[in-house]
Amino acid sequence: MKLVIEKKLANNNYEVSISLSDILDVETEMFSDYGNVQINIGGELTANGGTTPEATIGDAFKYIPTDFPVVRVFTKAQYGDKAEAVANAFADTVSGRIQTAITALKAKTDSFTGSTEVQL
Repeated sequence: MKLVIEKKLANNNYEVSISLSDILDVETEMFSDYGNVQINIGGELTANGGTTPEATIGDAFKYIPTDFPVVRVFTKAQYGDKAEAVANAFADTVSGRIQTAITALKAKTDSFTGSTEVQL
């Protein structure tokens, strides 16, 4: 599975699109077995794993992979000169949350599947 982050600047609008591609069959089966993973694409947005938030936006919960791609636009009218920094922080924050969620999902083990034979 690949995480694809596309950024585009047009008319003082900083657009960030986050999508997933190349989802393998084994990963599709993982989502089928354990369910889709939910992440928050809002809240405090920090850049490059920093501790100081660039911005705080409203919580918005999305399921991986069904609710992707996600597109957000950050405007100069809304964020002023920090629009680019907030857009980058959004991309960094959501990317980190997706990586954390997928790592946790891949770490799960199936201890239920199997068969047992009992001699009678």
